[in-house]
Amino acid sequence: MKNISHHRTQPPTVFSPVPIDDEYPFWISQYGYSSKEYPWHEIRINSDVSCLQYVISGSGVIVSGNYFYRVGQGDSFLLMEGSDQNYYSDIDNPIEKLWFNFRGILGKELIKIYNLDQTIIFRNVCTSDLITQMHNLCKNEKNPKEFQDKAAQLFLKTVQFLAKNNSKTNKPNDIEEYIRYYIDSHITENIKLSDITQFIHYTPEHIIRVFKQKYGMTPHQYIISCKLKIASAMLVATNKTIDEISGTLNYCDPHHFSAQFEKQIGCRPSEYRKNKNGKKSF
Repeated sequence: MKNISHHRTQPPTVFSPVPIDDEYPFWISQYGYSSKEYPWHEIRINSDVSCLQYVISGSGVIVSGNYFYRVGQGDSFLLMEGSDQNYYSDIDNPIEKLWFNFRGILGKELIKIYNLDQTIIFRNVCTSDLITQMHNLCKNEKNPKEFQDKAAQLFLKTVQFLAKNNSKTNKPNDIEEYIRYYIDSHITENIKLSDITQFIHYTPEHIIRVFKQKYGMTPHQYIISCKLKIASAMLVATNKTIDEISGTLNYCDPHHFSAQFEKQIGCRPSEYRKNKNGKKSF
């Protein structure tokens, strides 16, 4: 089985373009919009589609291999055909998003040519206009071959845009963004302040001061906040045990994780899962 999806409380707006007999070399299989009233969790094992998505608002988590990535308002993300795709919305801050799914060798080769095949998150890269253009093309072009040609051209334009703006993902603008980038990229590890100082090459005091000035919390507080947001989403969106979630987020032991969760969230992880699953079934 390639695709596994959660049970939804209400469906998103999903459409398919005009059908065609031969999808080679590029095809948009589906496109749509998901509202923030629709908390989502998608799991596709060895997915038969790639997807490009733009986050209008809200926040969530993308799992790729052994890494977790946080995604939020203004970010775009790209998941490739053949990969295991696992992503879910924060239960208390659901994502509103535009997206389209695509298939075919042309899409995969273009992404490789532009060196984007290892990039998942494009932070602060707005693909809303390009995705909307693709939506409009899907709606209005009724000739299958014309649609296929125009969609491929528009996709090339989209890939070029992502490549041009990819530096925003890899090169934060200031020290505070570098610190946050490092934390986000290593959130499942046991991050220490000394790790950040080696990456940033500033003193611990300076790192704490500038980060708190911009984000209103210390790096340590931000690390805890991110870990618990991921834990909260995993408790609702997955069947992982509390011990497994604790281990995934690199807590020293499940008891420490549960105590920290209760201190910050106000209830034990098991109570949080029971209460949230009572309201929303995934």
